[in-house]
Amino acid sequence: MTMDNKNIKDFKSALAFLTAFPIQDSKPSPDALNWFPVVGMLAGGAEGLIYNASKRFFSKQIASIITVLADILITSGMHLDGLADTADGLFAHAPLKSRLEIMKAPDIGTYGQAAIFIALATKTAVLSEDKTDIFDLMLAMASSRELAHLVIKKYNYVREHGLVEVLINPENHPEAVSETIPVAPDPALVKEEVENHKSTSEVSGVLSSLSLFVLALVILVFRKSGRIIFLRSCLSALVALVASYGLLRHGKSKIGGYTGDILGASITLYEIVYLLVNNLYNTDKKSNSRNRLSRVLLPGAVGEK
Repeated sequence: MTMDNKNIKDFKSALAFLTAFPIQDSKPSPDALNWFPVVGMLAGGAEGLIYNASKRFFSKQIASIITVLADILITSGMHLDGLADTADGLFAHAPLKSRLEIMKAPDIGTYGQAAIFIALATKTAVLSEDKTDIFDLMLAMASSRELAHLVIKKYNYVREHGLVEVLINPENHPEAVSETIPVAPDPALVKEEVENHKSTSEVSGVLSSLSLFVLALVILVFRKSGRIIFLRSCLSALVALVASYGLLRHGKSKIGGYTGDILGASITLYEIVYLLVNNLYNTDKKSNSRNRLSRVLLPGAVGEK
């Protein structure tokens, strides 16, 4: 399989894993992780277009509700389900084994219901302020998926069998290593194929992660008040990262690592905190007053357009 074909297959795998789009022959692959930020960026762009289109026909409040519903449809509500299960499992007064069983159970408890309500209400309220644009949504969703990429690569996965397991190591998904090795392969051929696989994976991973940098660069160079927006995005990402890291640390203290549910919860938490901080440090579009962030970081940016 050529590198281009493999990248397309990995991208389709990531798209199928993170969204509700029906894609045939897209089994989860470890190298699909490299495309998580790109899929997040595309999903955020789709939500941004829906948000902008909705505001042309409805009030800001209705448009925000439509956008939140679109988010649920695009992602299948997978991360919200993880948020609910994480809230029930981590905040329950129970031993380790019981926590994992609670998180695996199909029903949602009180903590889970409260977590979903708070998450949806917060995102709806933030969007209804009309201070969030398509680039904010793209950055929030792309960087949150990059966080998932890093967590899967670096953290301890505690379930023996789970949805995330196949994304951790190529050994868990032998089809991802090679589709050309014979049934009874030569050890030297296997070693060479694995090395080629790792090399290709590293290249696609770097290129995919660069998508975040390119998007940030576009904002910095081509948008009005680009420096302020860029710094605001960095601050939002930093605070969101701290919040998600706190959740992951709490999960580690309770169950010794993370599960797919905790991963989904960390993605949801990251997105909401990112958009909330971005909203707090965003100037009202109809106001000529200085941005609060510019007062602190860019005192000379008064009047920049």
